[in-house]
Amino acid sequence: MRRNQKVHAGPFLVLSIAGDFRFCNTRRKHRKEVHMIDLTGMISIPYLKKTTFTGSEKGTNFMIRKVSGEEGEPDKIQAITWPGPFIFSVTEEEKKTYHDFEFSEDGIHAAVAWLNEVTHSKE
Repeated sequence: MRRNQKVHAGPFLVLSIAGDFRFCNTRRKHRKEVHMIDLTGMISIPYLKKTTFTGSEKGTNFMIRKVSGEEGEPDKIQAITWPGPFIFSVTEEEKKTYHDFEFSEDGIHAAVAWLNEVTHSKE
């Protein structure tokens, strides 16, 4: 294959750009694109020790925060969702959904996975 050449191989398009081969699925434009919440590099345990993280996805607002454990209990990460467009403090309590996770990097990943599940289950 020559440089800057396009070759169709079934549903894939093979591009050769400066000798670098790239495979692109040409059917992607026919599928519904799914956007997921990805907080990689934006949230960490030291960050949660100091403040909360808020955001929104597809009309659903969310918050991730540290919740101090009661006597003898470990700290937790709490993820909360509520419908937009209003902020957390003015949304009725019955419209909010809470879920607790362990206070660790794995807990952050589990919280983000839960947020994606909640956000995309409404489709």
